[in-house]
Amino acid sequence: MAARVSGLAVGFLCLLAMLSPSAQQSPPPDSPDLKSSIDTDTPPLPDIRPPPSSPRGYELDVPPRNVTCKDTDGKRPGCTGTCPRRCPQCIVLCPDCKTLCHDEVQMPRPVPPPAMLVFGDGQFDNGNNGYLEPPNYPYSGTGRLSNGANLADAIAYTIGFPQSPLPFMSLRGRISMWGANYASVGAGIRNSTNGERSIPLSQQLEDFRTTRALMGIMLGGEAKLRAYLSKSIFLLGIGSQDLDPRWNIHLANSTEIQSLVALYGEAVTSLYDMGARKLAIVNVGLIGCAPQIFDYRYGCDESLNDRAAAFNAALKPLMAGLASKKKGLFYSIGDFHSFTTTVFADPSAYWMVNIRDSCSFTDHPERTCSPQEEHWFWDSEFMTDQACRLTATAFYYGPPQFTAPMTFKALLEK
Repeated sequence: MAARVSGLAVGFLCLLAMLSPSAQQSPPPDSPDLKSSIDTDTPPLPDIRPPPSSPRGYELDVPPRNVTCKDTDGKRPGCTGTCPRRCPQCIVLCPDCKTLCHDEVQMPRPVPPPAMLVFGDGQFDNGNNGYLEPPNYPYSGTGRLSNGANLADAIAYTIGFPQSPLPFMSLRGRISMWGANYASVGAGIRNSTNGERSIPLSQQLEDFRTTRALMGIMLGGEAKLRAYLSKSIFLLGIGSQDLDPRWNIHLANSTEIQSLVALYGEAVTSLYDMGARKLAIVNVGLIGCAPQIFDYRYGCDESLNDRAAAFNAALKPLMAGLASKKKGLFYSIGDFHSFTTTVFADPSAYWMVNIRDSCSFTDHPERTCSPQEEHWFWDSEFMTDQACRLTATAFYYGPPQFTAPMTFKALLEK
């Protein structure tokens, strides 16, 4: 795996020092003096690369969640009411958009959970890869592979957070009590996926273990920590890299999908043992239809899509089995594969015009197509801001065919 910057190592040493017997004797771990030495929500230390932040202007680009959607932009095909383009709830939930768009109906802003912890790959990384050595920094300029928000950002906003949790690597040993993002572009379930050039899932779990230790100190003990984490949301979306033979040499083995699902189960069990009780899972989408794969003569690579479908099918009984054995474990699987299939079958129903081409140029990211919100793909693999917001809305509100066994909204209410 790519080497970490020295600042993170310093953070680990500081943590070990705080947890050592001598540090626990004077002052005790839950004393105000020790807590004051842990800087909460403090920006990262200066770095030659500016720390990634939430996409500027994103919050201003969508209607306030506590204000009625207005009939401003046009009618979506098949809807009984007029749905504004910038209201993802209206677009995704049609034919319920008439209810959502009426002036007398308001969309209340959800109350967010105490914290959000994010694990996954490039759909969720909001800046961690910029701190690897050598840097593997996304070319969007915000630490994300998107023209605005990525899927982790969009889900965070949808469930009520004012912004997405900070990337773990930017915290440099500090703590944010409302969560952190551990995801990494190119990461896999297997450590060897993508040639170990990213932060694999196993290391992301270890990074959370570091966060967990600091949270325990801040909250004053294991019991309070577990109560805090039990109400928090754990977002997990990974596997697309593992299912692509370009990045996973083990796919030549006919049992590789079963092996990946088993490793996935071990990761979920590890999260549960560390206190996770609410898991929002995003399965693998139509990886064979990304612009870097799609061919205008032959269409999508259905072998990749079939592999994703097989992995997703095995994920359902895995999670059902774990939930039946792990007391208090609740989960929701956002069916990314089903949602993208639905959108691609009728793009105009979701205000999409182009689902085949990327909306930016890798060598010249400042050159983008317009209007970007009509494109599904921002680059050769990852989604635009608008596509991310539509996906997050589908997982939070429904309809039922896009989540199982419950919506993200129902999961948060558990």
